[in-house]
Amino acid sequence: MAYNFYNKKANTGKLQKKLLVILIGGVALGLSGSPIRYYKTLFAIRDALKEIDNQPKDMSIMRSLQALETRGYVNRRGTGKDATYKLTKKGKNVAQQAAVNNLTLPKEKSWNGKWHIVMSDIPESHKKIRDALRYNLRKVGFKEIQKSVWVYPYACKKEVDFLLECYRANEFIQYLVVDSISNDKNLKKYFVI
Repeated sequence: MAYNFYNKKANTGKLQKKLLVILIGGVALGLSGSPIRYYKTLFAIRDALKEIDNQPKDMSIMRSLQALETRGYVNRRGTGKDATYKLTKKGKNVAQQAAVNNLTLPKEKSWNGKWHIVMSDIPESHKKIRDALRYNLRKVGFKEIQKSVWVYPYACKKEVDFLLECYRANEFIQYLVVDSISNDKNLKKYFVI
């Protein structure tokens, strides 16, 4: 399961979080799916860079990178200004969880009449994954229409695949696109479509 980015024990500082987000920016760009979201992601990375630029130069960034290295989030090659940093598996998990925490689903100008459904059958032995997935589906905008069946009115396969990859839950989930759901009046009202 993905690392809890906001775990109090991790004590990751704001600047360190920004550095991790920048290091995993490629994942977010890959998930963008549309030119508008691609540029929003680029602007978010730009804003993170600006915030880093507003920090006292060199020492603050170096201390943050050293702290990330000490925690095992990055590996360093070289020294001084020639040093390069690469995310470790643990660092990727932390950055990936940050991406999950910032995940949003697309909203189109008009609805094409198709429902996007996520159905899960996650065993009790994977309760933490089930709870995390349920929490994140609700947080990003899915509506649970019955136990372990979630619906959203717009295409969101890339985002769902990203969540499934983060929680290693692919084998337990089905993603469906359907033309109709009986008694969908309340859903249309809920999603304002």
